[in-house]
Amino acid sequence: MVVRKEILPGPRPPRTELNRLAIDCVVDSLLRCLPLAEQTRLGIVAPSRGRTCDREALLIEISLRTRRSPRAARWLVRAVYSALRKTSPELASRVRAGVSPDVLVLLGGTRQPCAWSRETPPRCHSG
Repeated sequence: MVVRKEILPGPRPPRTELNRLAIDCVVDSLLRCLPLAEQTRLGIVAPSRGRTCDREALLIEISLRTRRSPRAARWLVRAVYSALRKTSPELASRVRAGVSPDVLVLLGGTRQPCAWSRETPPRCHSG
């Protein structure tokens, strides 16, 4: 007699629920990049949670919690921040103003203005 073992998958949460969990994870991690005084003022984080200031630590945390690669986590952070800028501009401006310059790179910009100006001549390829 041959017995065949069949493994049935367990219930999977709907895709929208998985996306919602990923977005919540990114927003939570971004808000923990803010200074502790700003976190307590917004009532976002429990006092026992730490602060994430480093870009690499943030990416690793998000990639572990969302089960994505660090590169996919980087794009997820940018996408969530872009959506946050449209849905809640005040919170997005607080995040941009409060996070460290290292984490700010993930959001697609820096606090420093660009040194390039219209008066700077373009580089020409001489040949």
